[in-house]
Amino acid sequence: MGFFDSLAKAASSAGASIKKANIDKIEKLWKDMDRLSTSRLADLCKERGVDDMAGCLAFLKLRQKGSQHSVSLNSEEMESVRDKADFIKRTIELSEGRAFSEIRETMNGL
Repeated sequence: MGFFDSLAKAASSAGASIKKANIDKIEKLWKDMDRLSTSRLADLCKERGVDDMAGCLAFLKLRQKGSQHSVSLNSEEMESVRDKADFIKRTIELSEGRAFSEIRETMNGL
Protein backbone atom coordinates (compact mmCIF):
# COMPACT_ATOMS: atom_id res chain seq x y z
CA MET A 1 0.00 0.00 0.00
CA GLY A 2 2.97 2.34 0.59
CA PHE A 3 3.82 2.44 -3.12
CA PHE A 4 0.32 3.54 -4.10
CA ASP A 5 0.25 6.16 -1.34
CA SER A 6 3.51 7.59 -2.68
CA LEU A 7 2.15 7.54 -6.21
CA ALA A 8 -1.03 9.34 -5.16
CA LYS A 9 0.98 11.96 -3.26
CA ALA A 10 3.23 12.56 -6.29
CA ALA A 11 0.21 12.95 -8.57
CA SER A 12 -1.41 15.39 -6.14
CA SER A 13 1.79 17.42 -5.91
CA ALA A 14 2.10 17.54 -9.70
CA GLY A 15 -1.51 18.72 -10.02
CA ALA A 16 -0.91 21.50 -7.50
CA SER A 17 2.22 22.60 -9.39
CA ILE A 18 0.34 22.73 -12.69
CA LYS A 19 -2.45 24.80 -11.14
CA LYS A 20 0.07 27.24 -9.60
CA ALA A 21 1.81 27.59 -12.97
CA ASN A 22 -1.54 28.34 -14.66
CA ILE A 23 -2.41 30.96 -12.03
CA ASP A 24 0.98 32.64 -12.47
CA LYS A 25 0.59 32.58 -16.27
CA ILE A 26 -2.89 34.13 -16.10
CA GLU A 27 -1.72 36.92 -13.80
CA LYS A 28 1.36 37.68 -15.93
CA LEU A 29 -0.61 37.73 -19.19
CA TRP A 30 -3.29 39.99 -17.72
CA LYS A 31 -0.73 42.47 -16.40
CA ASP A 32 1.24 42.41 -19.67
CA MET A 33 -1.94 43.17 -21.61
CA ASP A 34 -2.40 46.43 -19.67
CA ARG A 35 0.30 47.94 -21.88
CA LEU A 36 -1.13 46.77 -25.21
CA SER A 37 -3.20 48.94 -27.50
CA THR A 38 -6.74 48.04 -28.47
CA SER A 39 -5.62 47.10 -31.97
CA ARG A 40 -2.88 44.80 -30.66
CA LEU A 41 -5.36 43.11 -28.29
CA ALA A 42 -7.75 42.59 -31.22
CA ASP A 43 -4.88 41.12 -33.25
CA LEU A 44 -4.08 38.72 -30.39
CA CYS A 45 -7.70 37.54 -30.38
CA LYS A 46 -7.52 36.85 -34.10
CA GLU A 47 -4.02 35.31 -34.09
CA ARG A 48 -4.45 33.04 -31.08
CA GLY A 49 -8.19 32.47 -31.22
CA VAL A 50 -10.46 32.98 -28.24
CA ASP A 51 -10.19 29.33 -27.19
CA ASP A 52 -6.52 29.98 -26.35
CA MET A 53 -5.71 31.38 -22.90
CA ALA A 54 -3.96 34.49 -24.28
CA GLY A 55 -6.66 35.08 -26.90
CA CYS A 56 -9.43 34.80 -24.33
CA LEU A 57 -7.64 37.13 -21.90
CA ALA A 58 -7.09 39.60 -24.75
CA PHE A 59 -10.84 39.55 -25.46
CA LEU A 60 -11.57 40.07 -21.76
CA LYS A 61 -9.11 42.98 -21.66
CA LEU A 62 -10.88 44.50 -24.68
CA ARG A 63 -14.16 44.02 -22.84
CA GLN A 64 -12.72 45.76 -19.78
CA LYS A 65 -11.72 48.70 -21.99
CA GLY A 66 -15.18 48.74 -23.58
CA SER A 67 -13.71 47.83 -26.98
CA GLN A 68 -14.86 44.22 -27.36
CA HIS A 69 -16.73 45.22 -30.52
CA SER A 70 -13.39 45.68 -32.30
CA VAL A 71 -13.40 41.88 -32.61
CA SER A 72 -16.41 40.28 -34.24
CA LEU A 73 -17.17 36.84 -32.83
CA ASN A 74 -19.80 34.41 -34.03
CA SER A 75 -21.93 32.47 -31.55
CA GLU A 76 -19.54 29.48 -31.57
CA GLU A 77 -16.58 31.72 -30.74
CA MET A 78 -18.56 33.43 -27.96
CA GLU A 79 -19.30 30.00 -26.53
CA SER A 80 -15.53 29.29 -26.61
CA VAL A 81 -14.94 32.55 -24.73
CA ARG A 82 -17.49 31.51 -22.08
CA ASP A 83 -15.92 28.05 -21.75
CA LYS A 84 -12.36 29.37 -21.47
CA ALA A 85 -13.50 32.13 -19.09
CA ASP A 86 -15.19 29.49 -16.93
CA PHE A 87 -11.94 27.51 -16.83
CA ILE A 88 -10.00 30.66 -15.89
CA LYS A 89 -12.56 31.53 -13.22
CA ARG A 90 -12.28 28.07 -11.63
CA THR A 91 -8.49 28.26 -11.79
CA ILE A 92 -8.26 31.62 -9.99
CA GLU A 93 -11.19 31.13 -7.60
CA LEU A 94 -8.96 31.10 -4.51
CA SER A 95 -6.48 33.74 -5.74
CA GLU A 96 -6.48 37.31 -4.55
CA GLY A 97 -5.07 40.43 -6.09
CA ARG A 98 -5.95 43.31 -8.37
CA ALA A 99 -5.46 41.31 -11.57
CA PHE A 100 -7.71 38.47 -10.42
CA SER A 101 -10.40 40.88 -9.24
CA GLU A 102 -10.34 42.66 -12.59
CA ILE A 103 -10.62 39.36 -14.47
CA ARG A 104 -13.58 38.21 -12.37
CA GLU A 105 -15.32 41.57 -12.76
CA THR A 106 -14.79 41.55 -16.54
CA MET A 107 -16.25 38.06 -16.79
CA ASN A 108 -19.55 39.13 -15.23
CA GLY A 109 -22.30 39.17 -17.79
CA LEU A 110 -20.52 37.12 -20.44
